[in-house]
Amino acid sequence: MHPDLLKTLTCICPERAALEMCSEGLLCKACGRIHPIIEGIPHILSDTESDS
Repeated sequence: MHPDLLKTLTCICPERAALEMCSEGLLCKACGRIHPIIEGIPHILSDTESDS
């Protein structure tokens, strides 16, 4: 994932908080959700979307 993309991404939680890189993917400090990065693509999905 290109580092400049991180500046524009937000979590899907009600706070729409900024995300930061962590070892597992992108971390939202507001809700604690970790969004994985798969093959360089961030997967920012709700729990119901990720199940399908």
